Amino acid sequence: MKDDFSGRRKGEEVLGVFRRHVLVARKGYYVLIAMLAIGMLPIFIPLFQAAKWTGWFCLICAMIGILYLAYQYILWYYSMFILTNQRLRVISQKGFFKRTVSDLELATIASISFDTPNIFGAIFKYGTLLIQSSVGDMTILNLANPEKVYNEIQNATQEVEKKVAPAPATKKSEASPETLEPRGEIIFEDEEK
Repeated sequence: MKDDFSGRRKGEEVLGVFRRHVLVARKGYYVLIAMLAIGMLPIFIPLFQAAKWTGWFCLICAMIGILYLAYQYILWYYSMFILTNQRLRVISQKGFFKRTVSDLELATIASISFDTPNIFGAIFKYGTLLIQSSVGDMTILNLANPEKVYNEIQNATQEVEKKVAPAPATKKSEASPETLEPRGEIIFEDEEK
């Protein structure tokens, strides 16, 4: 994907584009295999072997399987996660015409964790990413390369925290009441000076 997307803010840089693992589209593979098997059944039944429609039936079943696989692939391809230097944009394609978009500001992220569910997750490199923020939790299932995504989001949030956090005073003489951070204590100054 290009560094440009709909709704991009001024000064916003794209740091990464992530997708769920391609195994998310496995339903399409299952339907394709099932439709090919159903299409081949008349070839093995002696009663239907001489029928003229056997070839057409096999072709129609294969086309249905291919179309469903293409549909699942389109849903997978157009569902993505865009990480910028300001936010994480989640785009979920739910059908040919239904798409949901949500944004999570990096400044609101409190913690991030990832999990590889089983041996297949370790072999095929997919897992679950959990992002906890001040506005709620976001769970991303079946994410490809969750450790890489975890590290990139972690780095981006640290950069945002560096920009937001004030620089600490280095000398006592440089500290002023505006730069002092409250520590839960009440400090009274002498008024007699």
